[in-house]
This record gives sequence, C-alpha cells and structure tokens, in this order.
Amino acid sequence: MKKYSFYIIALLILLIIAGVAGYKFWYKPPVSFEKELSVENIQTISKITIDNFQNKHLVLEKTNGVWMVNGKYEARPELLQMILNTLQRQTVLAPVPKTAHDNVVRELLAEYIKVNVYEEGEAEPIKTFYVGGATTDNKASYMLLEKDGKAAERPVMVYLPSHSGYLTPVYADLNEENWRNRIVFSFTSSEVQSLELNYLQQPQNSFRIERLGTDSFAVNPLSEEFRINDTYLQKYIRQYLDFYASVALETFDNGNKGKDTIVHTTPYCLMTAKLNNGKTQRLRLHYMPINERSQSVTDANGMPLKYDAEHYYVALNDGKDLAIAQYYVFGKLLRSYKDFYYKPVQ
Repeated sequence: MKKYSFYIIALLILLIIAGVAGYKFWYKPPVSFEKELSVENIQTISKITIDNFQNKHLVLEKTNGVWMVNGKYEARPELLQMILNTLQRQTVLAPVPKTAHDNVVRELLAEYIKVNVYEEGEAEPIKTFYVGGATTDNKASYMLLEKDGKAAERPVMVYLPSHSGYLTPVYADLNEENWRNRIVFSFTSSEVQSLELNYLQQPQNSFRIERLGTDSFAVNPLSEEFRINDTYLQKYIRQYLDFYASVALETFDNGNKGKDTIVHTTPYCLMTAKLNNGKTQRLRLHYMPINERSQSVTDANGMPLKYDAEHYYVALNDGKDLAIAQYYVFGKLLRSYKDFYYKPVQ
C-alpha cells in the first residue's frame, strides 16, 4: 500500500491543478472580455449620448474643450468625471447565467438605458451598450453590448472594482437641470476688475470693490452718505475676493410655479462681478419664505420666522433661471462695507 501512496498523492495533486486550470479556462472571462464594455483612454472621448425607454435624451459633448449639456449649458464637472471614470473602469464580471438569460433580456429591453460613446472626429460610436437594473446582490448591473448594430447574444453582469454598489444610477439621470454646472463664481482676487454688492433695503451695507493696480483695490460705498473716513485694509479685500474661488448653487429650481413672481420681486442683494477677461456675472438674491423644506421655523425666542434662515432664491441669466443657494455657501460673501476697515480692540 505504501508503494502506491506516492502515486495516489501525486495523482490527486495533478487532478487539483487540472481542476483549477480548467475552472480558470472555462469560467473566468479573458481580459479582453472583461474590458469589452470599458473605454481605456477616456481622454479621446468627445461625446456621450444617453437615451432611455421613456424617450428621454441627454447629450454630453466636448465643444472647444468644454463639456456641454444638450448644447446649452456647461456640464457639472463632478457628474461628468463620474461617468467618464465609470466608462474607463467598468468591468465584466461574468455572462448572465443561462437560467436567468430570458428574464434579464426581457427586463433590460423593457426598461433600458442606451449609451453611445464617441471619439473626436468619429461619426459612429466606438462603444454602444444597454444598461439594465441591478443584480440580485446589488453589486453589479446587467448590461448588453451592441456591435455593428446588433446586440450581443448574452447580457453580462458589470461591476466597478473597489465600488460596493451597482452602476445603473450613473447612467440613469437624464434630467438636463441636474447636469448643469452649478458653479456661479469661480475666480480669485488676481482676476477681478470690480465687484459690487447692493443691498437694496440696507444701503449702508452696500459696497463696490475696484482694482487700482496689480495687487491693490479700492472699496467704496454705493452712496456717499455712508462713506467711512478711515483706512480700509488691502488684506481684508484680497481675503474676501478669494472667497469667490468656487461658489456653487444647491440646485436649479426652474420648475417652481412661483418663479415669475419671485424673479420680479425686489431682491435682498444684487451681486455683480466683472473680471479682467471681460466676463460679467450678475446674481439676484431673494429671501425664501418659510416652506415645507425649511428646517428652522422659529427664532431663538420661539417666534415664527418669515424667511428660511438657511436658503436663498437666486435669479440669474437675466431672470431666465431660478435656483436655490445655501446660506452656508453664500453667507461668507454677504459682507458689509464696514467690514473692510480696521477695528481696534477696545
């Protein structure tokens, strides 16, 4: 018996090795299959179109180096980067099991999201695929590749390495408003020609900052009756202007039924920024009445508040757009004329 034990053990080891090799050969997709739905070099992508079963349509296209939404608005950089990163990293886990094939195909085609990816100068997409719902463990999405106008024979399960969720939400939001860039101010003190804040009901707080030289500015009241005969500090002005490096809206609110009324009421503050490159941005901040979204409805004394303490309405683009801004973001910008003057410790 001992004579054959060596051969038996050796045979078992060979069978195990053969089994592992066979598993890898038969069940693990080759690298080319794993990456069949990804785009290796996302820098070459110039356009992405997304359509769904509800006849909604979204076009993201790079124009003169700037990504635009439906040819109208600059795209939100964080959402754009998310979809590009997903296109580069999405990986095929495995084909859908034969037992689930028919159900997956039926559901995928009934409630599909179709994605076309184009490279610059190419009329035909370099990648076309359909996105379905989540797998049963919510860690991958069902997808179906299309080549030369024909759908692949088998849908696949696609996941994102180092990501715990499924991928469908990345491609599901086709709302143009959600894709619009929400950055309204993006500059530093070196780029400013002038900046004006006009508090219509508090004129003593209104001011205008104007460039005097390479690194110097003047601050003045909008009305001479409120002039402060003292020395303002340049460092206060520069620090304040640098607050405008990245100022974003919370969301656009163009579906608000009261939009026309809001944009035609007297604003709380008019903000006008003119840059050295000739660009001008104007915003109108309006108080937001207490509503169902308001978290605080009374003041520190328990008295009812008339306006939301944490949000403003913002009218921009000459009143064509209405948006919502957080006080947390805009509050640091809403300084007063007197804030630029040295105040000695008493």
